[in-house]
Formats: sequence, structure tokens, C-alpha cells
Amino acid sequence: MKRITIRTDLMSKSNYSKKFMVSRPTIDTKIKNGELSVERIDGVDYIKIK
Repeated sequence: MKRITIRTDLMSKSNYSKKFMVSRPTIDTKIKNGELSVERIDGVDYIKIK
């Protein structure tokens, strides 16, 4: 049986944009500028919540 780990320190881009009222292009710009740290899991970018 595979163990599932729930990560509470990560948030998807869509959930981040809904919670903080920020557009997706703005999130992508912040990621490129290094303002947001990202972890990629299975080809999906998740924003690290500090």
C-alpha cells in the first residue's frame, strides 16, 4: 500500500490566485523574478507557503 503524504506547505497556482486575489500572469512573473519559490511535483508547479 502506498503512503500518501499531505503537504500543507504547498499551494497550487490556481488556489494561490484565488486566496490572494492575484492574477495568474502576475504569479508567473513573480516566479520568474524569484519573488515566489516553487516546487515542481509530477510536472505541476506548487508555490511554497512560508
